[in-house]
Amino acid sequence: PANNHIVVVESENKTFSLPEKVEMEKQLGVKEEKETSGAKRRKLDAEGKAQQMEEEEEEDDRPSNFIGDLVKAPVGKWASCIRLVNPATLESVYEIELKNNEAAFSCAVVQFSKDTKAWYLAVGTIKDLVLAPRKHSGGFIHLYKFDTSNTKFSLVHKTPVHDVSLAMTQFDKKLLVGVGRYLRIYDLGKKKLLRKCENKNFPTTICSLDVKGSRIYAGDLSESFHIVKYKSSSKQLYIFADTTQPFYLTSRCLLDYNTIAGGDKFGNLLIARLPSSVTEEKEEDPIGLQGKFGMGRLNSAANKMKSIVSFYVGEAITSLQKTSLVPAGPEVLFYTTIMGGLGMFVPFQSREDIEFFSHLEMHLRQENGPLLGRDHLAFRSFYNPVKECIDGDLCEQFSALEYKKQRDIGEELMCTPQEVVKKLEEIRNRVL
Repeated sequence: PANNHIVVVESENKTFSLPEKVEMEKQLGVKEEKETSGAKRRKLDAEGKAQQMEEEEEEDDRPSNFIGDLVKAPVGKWASCIRLVNPATLESVYEIELKNNEAAFSCAVVQFSKDTKAWYLAVGTIKDLVLAPRKHSGGFIHLYKFDTSNTKFSLVHKTPVHDVSLAMTQFDKKLLVGVGRYLRIYDLGKKKLLRKCENKNFPTTICSLDVKGSRIYAGDLSESFHIVKYKSSSKQLYIFADTTQPFYLTSRCLLDYNTIAGGDKFGNLLIARLPSSVTEEKEEDPIGLQGKFGMGRLNSAANKMKSIVSFYVGEAITSLQKTSLVPAGPEVLFYTTIMGGLGMFVPFQSREDIEFFSHLEMHLRQENGPLLGRDHLAFRSFYNPVKECIDGDLCEQFSALEYKKQRDIGEELMCTPQEVVKKLEEIRNRVL
């Protein structure tokens, strides 16, 4: 809420929870062993052998709860907590440990229409989850209520669900949840959350949810994006647009009302856009048959999003964010990868820049091939053909070429090598 704190949910597989580690420490008598070790150290100190004792105990200098890691946790054992963090000091303001072997996978701060003065925290959990072969004992949606200072929260109730909730967000003063392959809307109740409507037509598992205006942008675990509309009159959710190719989604970023970017686990970046021909009249579906009889071919949506950008980064993209790196600067699409890489996609602002850098990239592919002899175009098109994206890393290698090659490329571009370097610096200084 308004206190600028961050809610973090943590889960770790095959690990004992902190209360269980403390209980195991008491049972195994670790504290008594530490006291004996301290007495032995004082005795060796008197004999001038303190340094020897330090070398012997160097490997045993572990935190007190390390005993929980010495005993291997069985398959399906989880440790999970909900933490309220102050980002200014990086200190935990409040923390709750989940019990009964539940693991938290999603959370959302919600304000319901039935109680507009209070803020609530919804957390999606799963019990006794085994990843392979996949099985569990059911999921829950925990609802916590913040106190007046918004620094603590207490449990209101738990709502059982049939599968894990990987995504949730606020929508129209209600809670929008992706429970497995079901998209549901919940409202506040006294004993549990009240299910208002649901859609069961998603392919596998909903892993991301974004809301803008009256649209819901749902990301499927292996089938890319779906755009959903909600009809409040009939309390109906229906998919009116989706993509045409599978995409194993790991991150996403909403660029505008019709455009969304996503990264998959194979290292591809995709930007999909809804055509301008899809008007509000088609979205609203005035005859009310979209959810039942208005489906497209092969049980897909009637409208299709088009892929406008495709690019192979080389590493699984873990995060995407549209941001500006300098004050009053242009917005860029910033990304991070699973190996710790950072990068950005910069939009061009003129047709001249597009033509210049596309020709520069074409010449560099011929004059400055990779060390291992691999074709650059084939690399950037590893899964899908590269589309409407220029490799800036390749263009930056222009200054490392021999001057003769620089001059030849400059003549093809009808400019000098200094002007090409200046053009590259302008693009770099525009965003950094």
